[in-house]
Amino acid sequence: MFSIGDYVFHQNTGHIGKVIGYGYEIFDNVYTTTLKVLLTSDSNSEHKGVVEDVISNWVQYLSQSDSTFENKSSQANNITNNSAVA
Repeated sequence: MFSIGDYVFHQNTGHIGKVIGYGYEIFDNVYTTTLKVLLTSDSNSEHKGVVEDVISNWVQYLSQSDSTFENKSSQANNITNNSAVA
């Protein structure tokens, strides 16, 4: 499940955006969870605004800057943990 504020990638369209909410649609009398996503501004894409689609079409998107931040945070935690052991 995605959290509000997560960045996601749409597997069919290639859109990337930020999760801003949840919703539902009814398919064959079955409620299906949807994701409401604010598309990121991209110079390569003309698409802007909010889109909503079934949650199964979205996957977590991890940008390069997020990856770098997580690596630095992990390294800082290791240093803190190693200092506490010493």
